[in-house]
Amino acid sequence: GSSGINAEYGANIQHAALSYFTKFDSHYKFLYCSIPKVASTNWKRTIIVLSMDKKTRAKMTRKDVNALRNVHNDPRVRALTKVDGSPLYPPYMNYYKFVLFRHPFTRMVSAWRNKLLTVDGKINKYFYKNYGIPIIRLTRGKGAEAAFLRNQTGNLVTFTEFVEGVKNGIIDRHWMPQSEICQPCTVNYNHVGFFEYLNDDTNHILDELGVLDDVIKADKVSPAGQTKSTTVITQELFNSLPQSDRDALYNFYKRDFVLFGYDPDVNSSSFPYPGIPEIT
Repeated sequence: GSSGINAEYGANIQHAALSYFTKFDSHYKFLYCSIPKVASTNWKRTIIVLSMDKKTRAKMTRKDVNALRNVHNDPRVRALTKVDGSPLYPPYMNYYKFVLFRHPFTRMVSAWRNKLLTVDGKINKYFYKNYGIPIIRLTRGKGAEAAFLRNQTGNLVTFTEFVEGVKNGIIDRHWMPQSEICQPCTVNYNHVGFFEYLNDDTNHILDELGVLDDVIKADKVSPAGQTKSTTVITQELFNSLPQSDRDALYNFYKRDFVLFGYDPDVNSSSFPYPGIPEIT
């Protein structure tokens, strides 16, 4: 196999991160590094549409695109690990590589709301088993787990508890630092985009790839994160945290903040938009 050749190119990339690179090359040669909570569902839907033949694609409406479900397990969205290894492997040198980042604090809040609060009145069993219950054990002490199991929706993990969990190493890829997932210092991206400018970035990337389909052009996309709510909720939650917690979270995401020029102050006029780091 080619694993020997690949090993040297993959040495700089943590193996865990490889599964985030989506290889897609029947016609559009690109590698997309997908970060959970940064429009990855929208991008995977786009990739599925791009994998269809022209006739099928021409018939797709925006409603059809949004109706694509379970996209993270769709065989048309292929993780690089299942194909052949590292994004640094020479055949991919000419691939168009792109990634989208997001303000670490709004992404973290979005992950908490999406995974540890209820969705349609139900808890996410997988996330509670693996993260919610460990956080409850950590923050509420003996007997808390039993109390939670008796009345789950009435005893959800609060944001303060979630922060305590993160500080104590209870980490999932939905809230781990983005630079750990997509390694912008190792992979030479053609385009680094930002969730806060999602429509502009999406259209720019599609233009670069020569994609003409209107149905996946971004003015038709309204990701949940484009609404004000996550921004405002993040401001409220962070303003109610003690300074020591805000500092601890800044340190946890420090590399993301420094690399992407985001302001950790949720009350700053630029929040949550990225700054362009000054070149000194």
